[in-house]
Amino acid sequence: MIKISDELILPCKEIISNRIAKSAMSENMASAEHFPGPEFYKAYKIWALGGSGLSISGNVMIDSRYRGEPHNVVIEKGLDNHQELMNWAKGSEGTANKIWLQLNHPGKHTPIFLTKVPVAPSAVPLKPPLNKMFNPPRELSESEIQDIIGRFAYAAFIAKKTGFK
Repeated sequence: MIKISDELILPCKEIISNRIAKSAMSENMASAEHFPGPEFYKAYKIWALGGSGLSISGNVMIDSRYRGEPHNVVIEKGLDNHQELMNWAKGSEGTANKIWLQLNHPGKHTPIFLTKVPVAPSAVPLKPPLNKMFNPPRELSESEIQDIIGRFAYAAFIAKKTGFK
C-alpha cells in the first residue's frame, strides 16, 4: 500500500520526498520591478517546514510586457533579479522540500489594465463575459513564437542557476 509519506519517483527520475505538495497559487506580491522580495522566502519557508515534499510557485512570467497580474515575478534578459531569486529558492533549505517555478506567458489572458494588445497564437478573442476583462489578441508571427520559446528556455536556465529544482 502506498503511503502519503512515501517518496515519489517521477518518470524524469526526480524524487519528491513525500506525496504532499503545495499547488500553484498566485502570490501576486512581487515588487514594481518584478523582483521576488523577502515575503517569498518567508512564505515558501513556512510551507517547506510544514512537511510538503514539493512547492509549486504561482505564475512566473517570461516577458514583462505580458503579465497575468500586476505583481508577478518576471525572469527575462536584462532584468537582474538573480540574487532575489536565489533568496527565494533558499526557502526550502534544510528541508526535503523542492520549489518548482511555474513559468508562464499568459497569451490572450493578459488583463486589459496591464496590456492593451495581448498576443496569442491566433487572433481569436475570448467569449463573453471574459471579453470584458481581456482585449482581443494580436496573432503572433513565427519569429515572435520563436522569441517566446527562447524566453521560456532562458527563464528555465535562470531558475535552475538560482537554485530552483
